[in-house]
Amino acid sequence: MRAARLAAVALALAMLGYRLVGLGDAPFVRDEPFFLEAARQQLLTGHWVLGSPIVGGQGIPYGPSVMWFYGAVQRVLGPSPVVCIGAMCLLCSLASLALAWALTRLFRRGPFFFATVLAFIASSPYGFFWSRFAWDQLVFALSALAVALCCARTISWQRGLVLGLVLGLAISSHLMVAPLVLLIGLILAVEHRREVGALVRFGGATLAAAVLVNVPYLIFLSRATVSAGVASEESHGLLVRALQPARAASLWHIEYFFDRDWPHLLASLGLERSWAPIAVVSLVMCAALALLGIIVLIVRGERNERRVGLLAAATACGYALFYATKLLPLEPHYQFATWWLVPVGVAGALVFLPARAAQLAHAVVWVLALGQMAFIVAATRYVHAEAGTRGVHYGPPVAHQAALVRDLCAGVGPGETMVIFNQTNVFRGSLEYLSHIEPRCADRTLRLCRACPPTQAGARRLQLSYRGVTGGALTVTEATSIP
Repeated sequence: MRAARLAAVALALAMLGYRLVGLGDAPFVRDEPFFLEAARQQLLTGHWVLGSPIVGGQGIPYGPSVMWFYGAVQRVLGPSPVVCIGAMCLLCSLASLALAWALTRLFRRGPFFFATVLAFIASSPYGFFWSRFAWDQLVFALSALAVALCCARTISWQRGLVLGLVLGLAISSHLMVAPLVLLIGLILAVEHRREVGALVRFGGATLAAAVLVNVPYLIFLSRATVSAGVASEESHGLLVRALQPARAASLWHIEYFFDRDWPHLLASLGLERSWAPIAVVSLVMCAALALLGIIVLIVRGERNERRVGLLAAATACGYALFYATKLLPLEPHYQFATWWLVPVGVAGALVFLPARAAQLAHAVVWVLALGQMAFIVAATRYVHAEAGTRGVHYGPPVAHQAALVRDLCAGVGPGETMVIFNQTNVFRGSLEYLSHIEPRCADRTLRLCRACPPTQAGARRLQLSYRGVTGGALTVTEATSIP
C-alpha cells in the first residue's frame, strides 16, 4: 500500500511537472511582448514602472507587479521569452502544489489524498495552457496561495503580513481579484468577531502589507487617465456564469485556444463525434463534485474547514453576480481568481462523503484527471507537429517565431531594413520583441505591417504567410507588390 501511495504521488507530480516540458512550444501572442518589453526597459533605463502599459477592459490600467516579476527574472536569466514563460510556469505550478498541500493538511489526510487533489489540479487543460504564457497570471498563482493561507487553524499577525503581501501583489496585478480580497476579509472578520484583539492584529498586519505593496500603483492611478469600460454584447445567465470555474477545471470549450484548427485537432485524435459528450461529462463531473463538496464542507466541516467552504461558496456566487453586473464576456482567464474553488470542493467531497461514496469519488477524480491529462499530452504533440495554430489564442509557438526572426536577420546585413507584409494572424509585437533581443538583429530593423506604408529605397520587402494548409508554420518570401 505504501508503494502504491508513493506511486500515486509520483504520478501526480509528473502530471504537474509536464507543464515545464517543451516550453519552446508555448504560445507568444498579443499582450506578452508588451509585458516583457516593459520589463526589459526597466533594466535598460534603471527606472522600475509604477503601472502597466496595458489598460483593462474596464478602462483601468493594470498594476506593475508582473513587470517587477519579469524584470527580476530578466535581470538574473536574461530576456528570452522561453525563460520568462518557464519562470511564470514554475510560479503557477508551485502555487498549485501549495494549494494541494494546504488542503491535505486542512483535512489531516495522507499522501494518496494529496496525490488525488494534485492530479486533479494538474489535469486542468486551462491551467496547463495558462501556466505556459509569458502573460500576467499572478492572480492565478496568488489567489491559490491566499486560499492556502486561509486554510490555517489559527490567525496571527505574522500570517496576516504574508496574506497581505500576497493579496496586495494580486491587486497590483489585476483588479479582478478585488471581490476575492473583500470576501476573504469579510469571512475572516465574521468568523473571528469575538476574538477582537487577535482580529485587530491580524487585520492590521494584512491591511498594512496590502497597502504598502500597492503604494506605487496608487501613485500611478492618481496620475492615470481612466477610460470607459467595454461591456460584452452577449447576455449570459447566472447559471452560465456560475459554471465558469468548473469550465476552468474541465475540457469544456477548450477549443477556445485552438480557433480554426480545432476540427483538425479533433480529427487527428479521432474524436470528431465523441468530443461533445466527453466535454459535457467532464464539466458536469467537475461541477457536481465541487458543489457537493462545498455543501458538505459547510455543513459538516470544522471551523477552518467551514471557513474554506464558505469562501468557495461566496466566491462562486459573488463572482457570478459581479461579472453579470459588469456584462463581461465569458473569457476563461476571468477565472484566474476563482479556479481554486473547484479543487476545494472536490477535496471536500473526498473527505466528507460516506466511505463507499468517497471511494467512488476518488475513482471518478482519477479517471477524470487521467483522461484530461491524456488530452493535454495529445494537444501538445499536435502543437509541436503543426507548429502551433492559425488563431489568435495560441498561434505559432515561441520557438518557431524566434527561429524565423533569427533566420530573417541572418539574411540581411547591418543597417538594413526588412519591411514584412503580414498575411497571418501573428501579432506585430511578438516578432518585434524577438528582434529586439536577438543578437543577429543588432543594427537591423524589422517592420511588420498589414497595410505597409511606402518604403525607403534599399529596404528589403518580404511577405509573411502560413506554410501549409493547417497549423501555424510560417514562411517568408519576397514580396514585390508592397509599395
